[in-house]
Amino acid sequence: MENKIKELLLVLNHLKNENELLKKQIGTDNKAEISSDIQFELEKLKEQISKYKNNKVVVTAKIKKILDELNEIIGKEQNG
Repeated sequence: MENKIKELLLVLNHLKNENELLKKQIGTDNKAEISSDIQFELEKLKEQISKYKNNKVVVTAKIKKILDELNEIIGKEQNG
């Protein structure tokens, strides 16, 4: 359990850093440039997080999936 908590704290810290980076990018870029696909994915992720916020095991799995999806999206965006 302690390892899971440490893992969640590391993930949370990583997500906070990513969030700050994304806020800076959105602040410098025009919001209209955010594609509808990304906007849809973000809304879907928000819904999933709110749905499972009280279940730590599910949250851990969802956070990992979210990170994988975000890395995939970022990779696609960078590759064009």
